[in-house]
Amino acid sequence: MTSRRLVLADQHPLVPFTVQGWQFACRAASFAGHWTGPVSLWLPGPELPDSALNLRFPEGIPAGFSIRFGPKPEMQIAGMRFRSKLPLRRWFRLQTSKLTKDGEPLLFYFRTLRVAAAFLPALKAARIPFVFEPHEIFYEAAREPEKMMKLEKEIYSAARHLFPISTALSAAIRAQLGISTPQTVAPLGHSGVNLSVPDYDPAASPRFLYIGSLLGWKGLDTAMAATAGSGIPFDIVGDAGGLKRYQSLCNEKGWSHVIFHGERPPEELPAFYHPGTICLLPLSGEKIATTYTSPLKLFEYLAAGRPVIVGNLPSIKELVQDRIHVRMAAPGDIGEWKSVVAELLASPEEASELARNARELGQTCTWNERARTLTETLKQLT
Repeated sequence: MTSRRLVLADQHPLVPFTVQGWQFACRAASFAGHWTGPVSLWLPGPELPDSALNLRFPEGIPAGFSIRFGPKPEMQIAGMRFRSKLPLRRWFRLQTSKLTKDGEPLLFYFRTLRVAAAFLPALKAARIPFVFEPHEIFYEAAREPEKMMKLEKEIYSAARHLFPISTALSAAIRAQLGISTPQTVAPLGHSGVNLSVPDYDPAASPRFLYIGSLLGWKGLDTAMAATAGSGIPFDIVGDAGGLKRYQSLCNEKGWSHVIFHGERPPEELPAFYHPGTICLLPLSGEKIATTYTSPLKLFEYLAAGRPVIVGNLPSIKELVQDRIHVRMAAPGDIGEWKSVVAELLASPEEASELARNARELGQTCTWNERARTLTETLKQLT
């Protein structure tokens, strides 16, 4: 079996410490349990002491897994800061040359276009293979779409394999970018922590819950309006820039049932899954929701074994089934959301069955299970 080193190169989401950074750490470390050679995480940014790394890797850094911290993609001249790939590229060439001189074969795994672009010249020069995990069609939202499209085509064409996170994204990469590189659709996952959350209790006092970013495309307006007047508390955990806007909206509408908790560290999140909690993931009709998303929070909700109401979208339908794992309602349709909420509250048997099925499915959607599947494909490539 191969002893090739698998290198996961990405931006530095571990500083500052956020829920996303913790998820990233769990995701990266999961590869170590399935890859037959050493696994490294290469990150541009400040090196972290062991005490800080222990927070980001709650189950400990696995054997065969190492982290290397490189320079940020920026430089200072006469006290002024400029963004530049040069320091990172020099560091990358040095690291790879040390490993290749020792005769160690390498395989790189990228999921960030900017980092892949910084490393691409050295990869080509040293003929080091790499794969890429697309999360969207980047040029659609770029300031310079033609330049970004050219970069996407260059990277995707040079990659050995692509792992887009949804079927629709895979199709768009072929149709819009004309890419013929082999692809394997690889939905995202969860850390597994919520699998230990106590079971759902339909006899407990009901609560609604949303955890995640408060960006506009998440469609929280719909969920707030649909639950207004129910007399049931709606816990919202997260921010990412939308907290003040939604707080103002609730004040304007008089939605006093909504309770904002702001961003919370990962270890506090399981406590928000009360015995009678029903989880909401409304989403919107924007393309990022309909086509490009593979929602981390949906996987976490499933693992927690709670009834879930989620937006009825193509990206969701390839992950779960309506009335089996979740209940679905049309994004933005407040009337339909109210009806589904009322039906679920009135049917504890259905809510309990959904919760059981959700947890069963959630056991198959961990980062560990995802890494096992991905590494099987990666081994075939090497």
